[in-house]
Amino acid sequence: MSFNLNKELALLVLQYFDEEDFKEAARTFGRESGLYFDLKYFEDMVLEGNWDEAENYLSGFTKHHQNPDQEPHLLMDRDSNSQPSTSVLTYSGAAMEWKPSTNGRPSMDSDERDCNGVFGDVKPYSTEESHNKSKNLFDICTPSLCQSLQLPKHPEVKKIVRLAYNNAGNSILALASNGIHLVWLWPRTSFNLDGKASAQVCSQLWQPKDGLQFMINDLTTVKCGNPISCFALSKKDGYVISTSGGMVSLFNMVTFKTLRTIMSPPPMVTCLAFYPEDNNIFGIGFDDSSIVIYHVRDHEIILWNTNGWEKLKERHLQIEGNPVPVSETQIQFHPDQINFLVVHINHLAIYEATELGCVNQWVPEVPVLISQATFSSDGHTVYSIFVDGTVAIFDASNFQLRCRVYPSSYLSSTSSLSIYPISIAAHPHKPTQFAVGLTDGSVYVFEPREPEGDWIKSH
Repeated sequence: MSFNLNKELALLVLQYFDEEDFKEAARTFGRESGLYFDLKYFEDMVLEGNWDEAENYLSGFTKHHQNPDQEPHLLMDRDSNSQPSTSVLTYSGAAMEWKPSTNGRPSMDSDERDCNGVFGDVKPYSTEESHNKSKNLFDICTPSLCQSLQLPKHPEVKKIVRLAYNNAGNSILALASNGIHLVWLWPRTSFNLDGKASAQVCSQLWQPKDGLQFMINDLTTVKCGNPISCFALSKKDGYVISTSGGMVSLFNMVTFKTLRTIMSPPPMVTCLAFYPEDNNIFGIGFDDSSIVIYHVRDHEIILWNTNGWEKLKERHLQIEGNPVPVSETQIQFHPDQINFLVVHINHLAIYEATELGCVNQWVPEVPVLISQATFSSDGHTVYSIFVDGTVAIFDASNFQLRCRVYPSSYLSSTSSLSIYPISIAAHPHKPTQFAVGLTDGSVYVFEPREPEGDWIKSH
């Protein structure tokens, strides 16, 4: 069976098989394409003593006639109890050692010199191959190398599509794919004197005492099969405007009450933003290129269409001189308000705001899918998340990769391929703290290992 598909498309097909629980199809596709090594399936075969089947499955990931030096070798003590004593598995040059655990099941310890180990090297086209590495690059592969905190999950939430800190820095707001908003609040305690969000102090999933359980976006007016979700917080954190592909809702962040719903699609809302000088005014962008400025108190709507504007500057996104493929594109202003970050599915770039000149850009050497990215609060760092589960930390001045946080540092080694971060937010006051939202509804907060360290010096 030959797979000459585009690498990005092939990965999406594999994810679809996994999400729809087509296990045999996913396993066959992953083996034949070399995109995904099913560690749990391989482990079960070893424990059951199915040596031939295990070796046959493993051999599919490196073809001997293509590179004899990379052929995987499985060395097992095939005793009568079907338990491996001491085994060494060499897979594409990465050494891994199996050791018996206390419960009789083997555990896998990856060679820390190659942080692909359990999770990364099962996907050949990952961030491992694509980043422009610096001499001071640090890889975080285990939980002990950084501070991370999983926030309390809610059973009704399956996928975190948007994430943001409030402006005070003491809570995180998340929007799930089903329109539900979740708020986590950090209490002020003797262990957390400033009451700010922290990866070292547990948060609380907050709800008003006498209010509603959730803030929920309207989904009855959604007109398309691929709705876009977005929200924006007011300057003083009192209000949030939000949509999940249907009408726009204005919520009170204290009581969770819906104050107003407007703008039934079509067209569909694609972005929202409060006017910085007045919380009563916010902008709404639509998928037909129109923009609405809405004034809450006056119930006034001002409609603008980009076709009628006098354009000051115009520039199409390009990668090394070539037009970029059509995809959802995000922008974020740098704290200096001079430059802005452009996040596209297959490249990152920083542009100057007045002349629209490209200051710098990062293009992966092999295809990888970028979920989202954001500036740190001081603008010195760009945090980016990828479909393979990796978090990349770049120097914003030159897009040099300084640190990688691998999923093995915060996810179980048996986690499904369909679980990865799709939303990210940076703390508004702590440059080294960020949070990610995952496809399974979980949210993680990350900080360097040392309390006052950064992502380089703390290692």
